Amino acid sequence: MKSISENIARELDRFGICIAHKPTSSLQAALSRHTGIRLGTRINEHKLAIRRRDPLPLVFAHAVDCDHCLNWEGTEVVTMAGTKQAREFLEAWHSGTNSINGHVDL
Repeated sequence: MKSISENIARELDRFGICIAHKPTSSLQAALSRHTGIRLGTRINEHKLAIRRRDPLPLVFAHAVDCDHCLNWEGTEVVTMAGTKQAREFLEAWHSGTNSINGHVDL
């Protein structure tokens, strides 16, 4: 079953959806968000929300609920999409039990 993800990635590439392969052992929590903002700007917004103890952002709620200290330097963009349909698919694809913003079934 090793080549399943490669086959799926090849099929999705036809629709402009790029898949990044990352071992699940290195993932601890995932947050999917549609944004036109650069990653550094988004991280600064989340840091500010945590300092202000703003309960609205999901990242703050996760940090409080799970007593986590977030690794901002290790944050990375896993995938990007060029269309709304591709973005929604990727959000569902990357969501799971470790998703901060909830699981989306495909």
